[in-house]
Amino acid sequence: MHKPTVQPFLTILLFVGILSPAVARDAATASLLNAEAKQIPGLPGRINNPGGVNALMYQRIKPGMTLNQVENIIGFAGIPNPEAAFGAQQAYTWSNPDGSQITVWTRNNRVTIVGKFGLPDVAEAVGLDEIPLLSYSIFELIKPGMTVEDVELILGFPGRLEPELSTIDAAQVWRWDDLDGDYIRVYLGEGVVVSKFTSILNLQPTGIVEAEVNAERLQLGMTQTQVEDILSAGLPYPDPTTPEFDSFIWKYDDGSVLVVVFDENRAVVINPL
Repeated sequence: MHKPTVQPFLTILLFVGILSPAVARDAATASLLNAEAKQIPGLPGRINNPGGVNALMYQRIKPGMTLNQVENIIGFAGIPNPEAAFGAQQAYTWSNPDGSQITVWTRNNRVTIVGKFGLPDVAEAVGLDEIPLLSYSIFELIKPGMTVEDVELILGFPGRLEPELSTIDAAQVWRWDDLDGDYIRVYLGEGVVVSKFTSILNLQPTGIVEAEVNAERLQLGMTQTQVEDILSAGLPYPDPTTPEFDSFIWKYDDGSVLVVVFDENRAVVINPL
């Protein structure tokens, strides 16, 4: 059998402090002998995940996870990579057709090291300076009848298709992940949202809520120009339940959202979420 070409692994993240001394020593060995981490060109993925691996998946994998948890994030089982293993560490690789890949090292079925080859940073992967955090307030903005483009406009970055979750009622399933590990999933039938799900808990915000503070600065009857002079320009909100009105949203760092609805250029709804 032809031995795969050995390529240096570009990125190996070492996580110490939570590791036992033996694992820490193994991790240090990996950093010094990173030639042990090998690219496996063309390593195929399972057919139930044609999207392969991406930077968002890599970001969500953390030390301490079980191999099964990693497989649930990626969507298919990794390939044992004995040439990358060292000491008591086992290595598993998930690869794209272009050779980019994710490799994790495990000890006693727990992830100790996560590495990637050929994958961009998360923000670069979706063409943004940073990935916006998701919140339950933003999740509530997603309505039945929206298109996936509408959802992407609200969330602020592209999602990924999960073809393995498709059903008769939901021909397409899309998912968005933020860097905190939270996600929003929407189910589309006939091209529009029919249902949705999120991992984010519906917790009552504590302290000052930015959307509520800014809502108090507005008054019903204000024009759109007056509102934008106070808040800056809002993001168009394509609410399919009120197509006759012009709706805009303002998203804040604490996860809260302010919705303002205009009728004939006058604010008729001011709704902090």
